[in-house]
Amino acid sequence: MGAICDDDLAIAFQPVVLAEAHPRAVFHECLVRVREKSGELVIAGTFMPAMEQLGLATLIDREVLVLALEALAQNPGIRLSINIFPQTMQEAQWMMLFDEGTSQDPELGERLIIEVTETAAMLEPAHTLAFMNRRRRKGCAFALDDFGMGHTSFGSLRDFRFDIVKIDDRFVTDIPTNADSRFFVEKLVEIGHHFNMMTVAEFVQSPAQARILHEIGVDYFHGFYFGTPSLALDPDLKPETVVAGPVVLGAG
Repeated sequence: MGAICDDDLAIAFQPVVLAEAHPRAVFHECLVRVREKSGELVIAGTFMPAMEQLGLATLIDREVLVLALEALAQNPGIRLSINIFPQTMQEAQWMMLFDEGTSQDPELGERLIIEVTETAAMLEPAHTLAFMNRRRRKGCAFALDDFGMGHTSFGSLRDFRFDIVKIDDRFVTDIPTNADSRFFVEKLVEIGHHFNMMTVAEFVQSPAQARILHEIGVDYFHGFYFGTPSLALDPDLKPETVVAGPVVLGAG
C-alpha cells in the first residue's frame, strides 16, 4: 500500500445497540477505512500497524476526528464514538482541531464519545486524566476499550470515571459454552456498574451470546449480529434495520 492521503480515508459506522428485546442504536462507533484506487475499502487492521511504526497514528486520528465532527454536524441527534492512540492525548494538532470544531458548534462535543484502551490509559495516568478532564468540559463522554485485559486497577477506575466500559471480545466469544468467560463477564459488569459506568459487550455474533449477556446485565451490544460497518450513516436507524435476526433476550 502506498502513502495514505487525506482523501483516501473514510469512516464506517457500526451501531452499538441497547440490550433489550427490540434493540435500538444508541450510538455508532467510527471505524477507519482506506480507499484503494480500485475502490476497495481496506480495514484498519491491515494498515494501522504500519502507520504506527511510521509515526503516523496521530495523523489518522486527526482525520478521523474531522470526519466524525462533520458527520455529527450533518446528522443532528446522533452520537458517535472514535478511538484514539496514546500519543494523540498529547498531540497539539488533534487538540486544536477538536477545540475549533466544538467551539463552532458546542453540541458536537456533547455527542462525541472518545474511546481509550486500558493500555493507553495507564501509560501515563496523569496525562490521561488531564486530557479527559479538558475534553469533558466540552461535554465529551469517555469509553474504556478492551476492559478486562488487566491493566486498570480499581483505583484508576475510580479516578478516571469512564462513562462506558467495553468488555473485551475474548470474554464474549465463547460465553455460551465457557463458564469461566461467563464468570469474568459477570464480575466485569459488576465492577463497571459499581463505578456507574455503562457496559458494552463487544463482538456479539449470535442470539445465544446476546441472551446470556442480557441475563448478566450488560447494557449495550456491539457486533456483527446487530449491524455491520457501513459508510452510510442512517440517523433514523430502526431496530429492524439493525438486527440481523430475531433476538428473544428473555428466553432460556
